Amino acid sequence: MTVGFWNIAGVKGKNEGFWKVVEEWDIITLLETWVEEKEWSKVKKRMPERYVSKCQPATREKKRGRAREGIITGVRKGLEVEGRIEREEEGVVKRIVRTKEGKWKIISVYVNNDIDKK
Repeated sequence: MTVGFWNIAGVKGKNEGFWKVVEEWDIITLLETWVEEKEWSKVKKRMPERYVSKCQPATREKKRGRAREGIITGVRKGLEVEGRIEREEEGVVKRIVRTKEGKWKIISVYVNNDIDKK
């Protein structure tokens, strides 16, 4: 079982080579994706088909500029995921995955300058 966490600083410009590396993992967490809710369906189509993917959208504080944060998780099809993606708070995502070896609780955290809030 391989689990990968990667701060990618924006997912939109990633090329085919990036996705080939990501596809090698059973469970992935991509941090700092900058993907807003309205963009998720387009980005989801670029995700490797071997994953069941979920997104915690990036947030925008101002109208101008790019959104901040954003987390995408992917679990290889065939692995059992309990429940749905949980949004504890902005920048924190939990996924519970059952495998032959047992239950894994995957907690993904993105912290920028607001560590005291997490």
